[in-house]
Amino acid sequence: MKTPKPKSKTPVAKAKKAVAKAAEPVAPAKPKTKKAAAKPEAAAKPEKPAKAVKTAKSKVVIRWAGEGEAAVAGSFNDWQPSPLKAVKKGGMEMALSLPPGSYEYRLVINGHWMADPACEHSVPNPFGGHNSVLTVK
Repeated sequence: MKTPKPKSKTPVAKAKKAVAKAAEPVAPAKPKTKKAAAKPEAAAKPEKPAKAVKTAKSKVVIRWAGEGEAAVAGSFNDWQPSPLKAVKKGGMEMALSLPPGSYEYRLVINGHWMADPACEHSVPNPFGGHNSVLTVK
């Protein structure tokens, strides 16, 4: 005598099993290598606030040996004329403390803007004249 085969599941029973299986939670796939694993955002270190970096400044002196009212205006003071001060040895001067870089400037003598005749370097300016160039190292 043959043993009876178990009854095959009906299409409705198969559908219920498929729906139940689809509703089961699925674990996320694990990365195969350590390089592929990304660190969670919460584990990231907070960024430190930026610190101000002190730049070494050099002392520069601009001199005018002539007479009259003298001032200097340049890229280091937003082109606002700053008066030179009279010195005991004669003439006038202004001491500036500037970080390394290249600066353009002009002297303002008795209200007349001019390039510094004692400066060896100059560049043309948009007004048809020349600006003196001061390089701080």
